[in-house]
Amino acid sequence: MAEHWRLAIGCGALASLGAAVVGAVVWGLFGAAHAGAFGYGAGVGVLSLVSVAGTVSLLAGRSLRARALGVGSFPARYLCVAAALGLPAYLEVWPVLPMAAGVSGVYLVENLVLVPGLMLAGGRRGRRKGVLERRVAA
Repeated sequence: MAEHWRLAIGCGALASLGAAVVGAVVWGLFGAAHAGAFGYGAGVGVLSLVSVAGTVSLLAGRSLRARALGVGSFPARYLCVAAALGLPAYLEVWPVLPMAAGVSGVYLVENLVLVPGLMLAGGRRGRRKGVLERRVAA
């Protein structure tokens, strides 16, 4: 399994665990409807987070067609999230604030865990391949 898939799935599992804990607190404070909306938003966020690995795989592809699909999949992810959140909000199926809090919490976890993990993984990969790095003092 590629490093970016391992990081995305691990980060998704961490976000899911955190969402389950926060969802239980939301259930206790505000009731089942708000907890369901929070869980739905977090689920949409986790799916978007794990799909990042697919985008990276496409962008790192050897063919021009795969890279073009990767470029197109990046904005498509955000359009899917907007539709997945906007449609229930428009139809008033779920309370909007907990739903938005769920997806926002997952994006926060993504930026706090996944991005530094990718940076560390890139550094490990560079050392394994014998790439020398030169640092210049500013």
